Amino acid sequence: MRNPRTGSSQIIKMSQRRSKKSLNKSQSDSDESDPTEFIEESVKRCVRYFLVASEGNYPIKKNDIKKNVPIKTSGAFQLVMKETTKALKDIFGYKVVELEDGFYVLLKNFNDDKNPKKILTLLVLSHVFMSGDSTSEASMKSFLNSLNIDLEKNHDFFGNVKEFVFVTLEKQKYLSVVVDDLTKIRTFKWGARAEATICKETILKFVCEIYNTRRNIQPEQFKEQFEKAQQQNFNQ
Repeated sequence: MRNPRTGSSQIIKMSQRRSKKSLNKSQSDSDESDPTEFIEESVKRCVRYFLVASEGNYPIKKNDIKKNVPIKTSGAFQLVMKETTKALKDIFGYKVVELEDGFYVLLKNFNDDKNPKKILTLLVLSHVFMSGDSTSEASMKSFLNSLNIDLEKNHDFFGNVKEFVFVTLEKQKYLSVVVDDLTKIRTFKWGARAEATICKETILKFVCEIYNTRRNIQPEQFKEQFEKAQQQNFNQ
C-alpha cells in the first residue's frame, strides 16, 4: 500500500514547483509588459555598479557587470550599456570606454597636472612610446632613476613608485608585461587601456615640452613616433 505521507509530500513538492514556475513566468511577463521600467531600473543598477567598481581605477569586467545587473538578452544589455554610458557622462562627467578584451574603464580629466599618479603614468607611458613601443625592466628602472626616483624608498610626491609602476599599472591595464620564457626578463608595452584612452600625439607633445627646457624640439623631429601618432586617429 502506498504511504499517504509520501503521496502528500510529492503533491506538495509538485505544487511548489508549479508555484515557482508561475512566479518566474509572472516576473518574466512583468518585464515584457513594462520593458521601459525594467530598462530604467537596470540602468540605475548599472550606474551604481560602475561608480563603486571603478573606485580603485581598475578596469571593470563585462561579465561582472552582467552578474550584478542580470539581463537576459544581449540586445537588452547593449541598450542598458548605451543608457548607462549616457547617464555617466551627463550626470557625473565620466566617459565609458570599452576595451577589446572585455573590460570597461571610466575616464575623467586624465590630463590633470596636479595628480601625482596621473603624472607618473604619463611619464612611464612616454618612456615606453619613445623607446619604440616596448622597453625592458632595466631600461624602465634606469629612466626612473634619471628622474631622481629611488625605487626602494617612498617618493615625497609620487609615493610607492615601485609598486605603482611594476604592479598597479599592469592591473589597471595601462601597461602590458611580457615575460620571456627562457630569460624571465620582463618587457613593458602599452596596455589595452593606454591604447584606447591615451593620445600618442599628446604624449609626443609632452615629451617635446620636456626637451624644450634645453632646446627647441618639434614633434615632427621624432619621425617614427610622429608617424605612429598620426596613424592612431585618436578621437576621444
